[in-house]
Amino acid sequence: MPLVYCRTPHGNFGDDLNAILWQSIFPDIEQLSTGIGINGIGTILSKKSSLMMRTVVLGSGADRPNIEVNAKDSDIRWVRGPRSARAVGVAPDLGLGDPAWLHADLYMAFEHRANAPIGLMPHHASWETYDWEKVAGDAGMIAIDPRMAPAQVIARMRSCSRILSESLHGAVFADAMGLPWAPAILAHRFHRFKWEDWTASINRKFNPFMPDRALVSEIGAARALKNRIARAIAYQASARCPAMRAVRAARPDDAEQVSAQLFAYGAGASNFSHSRIEFVKARRDRMLEICAAFAKDYGLSMASDAAAGSRQFPANIRSRPKFEWAGEQNIVRPAFG
Repeated sequence: MPLVYCRTPHGNFGDDLNAILWQSIFPDIEQLSTGIGINGIGTILSKKSSLMMRTVVLGSGADRPNIEVNAKDSDIRWVRGPRSARAVGVAPDLGLGDPAWLHADLYMAFEHRANAPIGLMPHHASWETYDWEKVAGDAGMIAIDPRMAPAQVIARMRSCSRILSESLHGAVFADAMGLPWAPAILAHRFHRFKWEDWTASINRKFNPFMPDRALVSEIGAARALKNRIARAIAYQASARCPAMRAVRAARPDDAEQVSAQLFAYGAGASNFSHSRIEFVKARRDRMLEICAAFAKDYGLSMASDAAAGSRQFPANIRSRPKFEWAGEQNIVRPAFG
């Protein structure tokens, strides 16, 4: 039974969760026919998607506004957000959200400390281009390595008051955990479509933090020239962020400036928010209902705790700080300063 997801050489916790999550929900998933592929967590619905087998989509996201899907060979149960739904031509109400919300460990109670440091989580590719631990530390934040295993990432996040994340799944995890979070753009490769797709699924406006310069430890002359041209012509501006293409290696004062900007942004508690626990519960319940229908249709069993759904939803909200209604549908913001 092939799980279809992105495998990165040094790891990426959001994608790597696939190998843990689906086995925990469907214990006998390995018995599924070898002619069927499961598309789960990740931006994996694209023009490059394989049509060599029948594909069941459980919450995957599209990589662009319009892609071709072979309806005969696709069983789309739900997708990551309304933009993915439009991209693949399914009903908008199937844009339920990211399937990572099904991971039970996200709902374990923990003591939220309002005075704890903010966690900064770069994209896994950004992490490898600069010393983000130093940048975060100089901003009074702690850096979270997205290449760690999901359990390690969750443990690190629990030690934070808020999360500032360039990694989409840093935000997805934080939202489920009840940690106020904000999106960040730290490099040009930032994938705007997938972020706007998912934030639309939780009825939240997309307002990312972005410093005034990119940080890379080194860059070749040819690449620097290409980046200058890409900046000048706003290459891929609708999907990426050409203004954040580095044109030279960062100097110490560049890192200091970015740290100062991070510190200033983090000082504004109103920049951070998370979804209401009732909203998360309702969406998670709906995903589990769809998983149960999928299991029945394909002759699989479903783990008893997963089948119980949100009847066992932990009340970890008890240990959170006070929150204020933010005006946006579904969104709450921390009341602490």
